[in-house]
Amino acid sequence: MQRFALTKLSVPVTRSAKVARPALATLLSERPRRLTLVTAPAGFGKTSFAAQRYLELRASGSAAVWISLGIEERDSYRFLSLLIEATRQVLPSVGHYALKLLESSPDVAVSRLLTSYVNDLVAAETAITIFLDDYQLAESPQNNEALDLLLRLAPNGFAVVLTSRISPAISLAALRVSDLLTEITHEELKFSVEETADFVKGLHGIELSRDEIRLLKDKTEGWVAGLQLATLALKKRKDRLTFIRHFNGSFREVSDYLFSDVLCQQDEATREFLFRTSVLERMSAGLCNALTGRSDGQRMLEQLEACNLFVVPLDEVRGWYRYHHLFREFLRHRTLAADPQLTARLLEQASLFCEKAGLDGEAVTYALEGGATERAATLVTQCALLMIYRGHIPQLVSWLKNIPDPVALRHPRLMAIRCWTDFHVGRSRQADQILDAMEAAGVAASANDSRDAAARSAEIAALRVGFHIAADRLGDACATGWPLLRELGDRYPFIGGTVANMVAMASIGRAEFASARRAIALGIRLLKAAECPYGMSHARIGQGWCALAVGDVGLAERSALEAKAIAAEQCGERSYPAMLAACLHGAVAYESGAIESAAAELEENLPLIRECGTIEIQRAASVALARLQGRLGDFSAAHATLDELATCQHEDAEGATRALILHERIRLFSLSGESERAVEIWTAAEVGSLECDRDGWDRVKDELILAWVRLQLLPRRPEVLLRRPEGLPETLQQSAARASAAGYRRKLEEIVLLLARAHLELGSVAQARSAVLRLWKSPQDCLASTRLLEESEGVRDLLARALNGSETSPIDGDMAACDRHNPDSLSARELEVLSHLAAGSQTRLIATDLAISENTVKWHVRNIMEKFGVSNRLSAVAHARKAGLLP
Repeated sequence: MQRFALTKLSVPVTRSAKVARPALATLLSERPRRLTLVTAPAGFGKTSFAAQRYLELRASGSAAVWISLGIEERDSYRFLSLLIEATRQVLPSVGHYALKLLESSPDVAVSRLLTSYVNDLVAAETAITIFLDDYQLAESPQNNEALDLLLRLAPNGFAVVLTSRISPAISLAALRVSDLLTEITHEELKFSVEETADFVKGLHGIELSRDEIRLLKDKTEGWVAGLQLATLALKKRKDRLTFIRHFNGSFREVSDYLFSDVLCQQDEATREFLFRTSVLERMSAGLCNALTGRSDGQRMLEQLEACNLFVVPLDEVRGWYRYHHLFREFLRHRTLAADPQLTARLLEQASLFCEKAGLDGEAVTYALEGGATERAATLVTQCALLMIYRGHIPQLVSWLKNIPDPVALRHPRLMAIRCWTDFHVGRSRQADQILDAMEAAGVAASANDSRDAAARSAEIAALRVGFHIAADRLGDACATGWPLLRELGDRYPFIGGTVANMVAMASIGRAEFASARRAIALGIRLLKAAECPYGMSHARIGQGWCALAVGDVGLAERSALEAKAIAAEQCGERSYPAMLAACLHGAVAYESGAIESAAAELEENLPLIRECGTIEIQRAASVALARLQGRLGDFSAAHATLDELATCQHEDAEGATRALILHERIRLFSLSGESERAVEIWTAAEVGSLECDRDGWDRVKDELILAWVRLQLLPRRPEVLLRRPEGLPETLQQSAARASAAGYRRKLEEIVLLLARAHLELGSVAQARSAVLRLWKSPQDCLASTRLLEESEGVRDLLARALNGSETSPIDGDMAACDRHNPDSLSARELEVLSHLAAGSQTRLIATDLAISENTVKWHVRNIMEKFGVSNRLSAVAHARKAGLLP
């Protein structure tokens, strides 16, 4: 009998197998299929995933065998012997005669051998799963034939889990048609943000912020080996964020891994193709042929994909591909080190090919990377207007940073293009001098063309409005924008529509919502006529933020969905306009109570618009995310979000950003019970007079007034704080009047809740109740409002008792308290969480079972306790049973 090393039949132990993978678990929880095929490049965790599944089966008492394959198993005699002997480890009655056949006649027909093996499986009447790991090492025509036959003849209850770097040449199409195949690729295996956090913290004990985790996940694209190498290196680094930002494929450990485990396994022709095409951000057959001198680029790309060589198809027809980021960086680094001149020539060839093919953006990128800045400047002037129309502002900003001033000065149109990007990124210094120079140059250049001169003059006037916004001088933007819109009329739809969008955002910032709505309507009409998708999407984004401010969540959601649709269809699903729309949609989801989707959209997209996003959008989205994080109890993340807003590049001429951040920090410190820190930052801010001389909402003074009021209402006030509670109602009523006059419902709700607290502080329950019910129709409406849910549990309890006519504290164990709450309002997800609580499950296990984050679990638990009027989980379960929600 053939003997094998015991390690062939032993499952390897891997750290990543200990990471909970709820999405994969859900995929496999469906009906088991005959073959589960796991294919992915090296280091994507194929073996870890299969090992985790194997251990789960063994733990449940199911029959399962593990086989680690090697090159020696290309011999079908060894392959079949190992298969049969492994099976006999758990089913001793299976394969005795088949082994005898092999020993007596190694050349026995495969069909005869497997018929005997299958018959024994039928007689055993036991389900069994065979794990074949690293099948690419053992693949041969004979083994493929045997595997095909086995999958075709096997009885019900027989299953194979096969891992491989390449898809095996077996009858996969027939298995798909018969619904006998489950396919898992690198797309399913790559780690999500949550799994990355679990890997880094749970397995390695490294504390990273949410943004750092997301950046690390993006850098590695969920590649487990890359994540492992990066994490090991992180343990030695103090400045972890800087390390993550610079982590790439030239990192020594990554380079060594890819060289030994990937590159060395390829033939010379394939390596040459990889090196020459590594300069490309994305690849087509024609582009690859231009750089390699070959004529079979499409065949090579398809072959690389089939071999799982870190190649990702970008469309359904396989016309475009790209390399995994770390793999491309690894290849580029080796190519550049070996021959810098070759890299420059390849980039020049790529740029020329793209220009001829009409791929202007890529032509610019490759020209800049190759050092051809003069040519790049010419290309930018040719494609900039289309880039602006499509909202590719971050790309334009990146290009212009790499074109030196002496080169730019030889291309006058670049001056205007730079002004458009400067407005977006909030750079307004020296704007007047630049625009004056543009105006003079435009007049001189257009002496014989009055129409061109008029267009240039309109563009410069529009940019002046834009630079007022960049400097956060919103009053000046509105004061100059409206007359310009009347002057332009319909002559220049793009310019006029853009100015309308500017005025709309400035008006929203000043809480002049009627003015904003007029500007939005005008912008939508003009930008539709101009066929500018970025502008049309942005107009609806402004409409959405305006609707949120006045409390029309339905209109805000419709606006967000329209903006997302326009951006995705005409600018790209991951374009800058799409990210702006996603931030709005995340804020809408937050207001609607969809906490999970709100967190996902805001956390993913807000960091990506920080460089170019209008300051009003950055402020609104940052506050929404910070408040969401505060509601979930993640105060460090909330302060980090405000830190990012504080360091944005936009100017803050009127101090609106500083005032908003100060208020939000004091609100967070109040939530977390850090009264002393709240007083410290107020004192350090050296706030001047709080007298407000505007008839409407004052975005600086009123924000500071609310911050000051929160200080007076701190639950544990330091003795040094001067308290004047008797003056709070009058102060708040004045702010409420300004918010009400503006129609600023979102802010008015916040003020009224503070007013109610001030009345309670003075001992007047009736006045507190009256103040609330003048704004909300019923106590229940107030208790369910987003603004109240943003307050601390103690504040919510205090206001709830006041609204219910009780001045006494509720007793946690009093079952009668259930009558004052509505258990029927529990959502489907809250009922799921409740059933887990009843089973005694802890937060981490609930998160894993429901495939949600631990913070989201805590949020649902908090909501459940609030709806039952209790303060602990046991009481919630008891109330649920009394209400008939649990057995």
